[in-house]
Amino acid sequence: MLRAERKTPHQSSGFTLLEVMIAISIFAILSAGAFRLLSGEIELQQRLDQHNQALALWQRGVHRLRADLAQAVPRPVVDADNRPQTALIGKQDSISFTRGGWANPMGEARSELQRLSYQLESAQTPGAAQANSATQAEQAQWLSRHYWRSLDGNDAEQPHRQFILPFIESISLRYLTADTNTWKTQWPPTTNKPDELDNSLPAAIEVNLVSQRFGATQHLIDLRTRDFSTSDPRSSASKQSTR
Repeated sequence: MLRAERKTPHQSSGFTLLEVMIAISIFAILSAGAFRLLSGEIELQQRLDQHNQALALWQRGVHRLRADLAQAVPRPVVDADNRPQTALIGKQDSISFTRGGWANPMGEARSELQRLSYQLESAQTPGAAQANSATQAEQAQWLSRHYWRSLDGNDAEQPHRQFILPFIESISLRYLTADTNTWKTQWPPTTNKPDELDNSLPAAIEVNLVSQRFGATQHLIDLRTRDFSTSDPRSSASKQSTR
């Protein structure tokens, strides 16, 4: 007669302590790897977002600079002391000029011409995504845009200032003469008649920018196709008054 066998405690089903420890170790290793992978993906996405925002800021700034220069008009101005200034004053690292096409959607009592100035300035970098966290509180060199609401006598008021391109190492401008097709580093070019006010515009303007993020870029603005017959009527009157 067969006797039914009884299972001893050692023969009961289940996991041993060693097996549980091995399973926990494997899970911990997989979790650590997944966490590092996720952290890397998040960091990469943040860098891509920063780059895209910096690129968008750069493109907007360059577009603003090119659009302003492309709408330059031969309209001289008069400073606060009633001294005439040429329509375009160009140096190797800065430029001041009059542009047309200043939009007036509110119908304000002002001209559609605008006096502008571009130059390099040091300013504190904003806490925006285009700046690295290590440089957010540091000083950076910007290409700034100054503009005045009035054309004549603008030295009497503080200009409105906009910082459009950050982290600019240098800017270099050149001006192409229309008669000899030679590049000059200043405008108006030197003439034999220093008392005569030269309100002509260059045939083209070359802007060379060196950015810490985007390297060296060159921008050529051709003014030879411009038609100034529709300029502000006050332009001709101002020209006569400054002669």
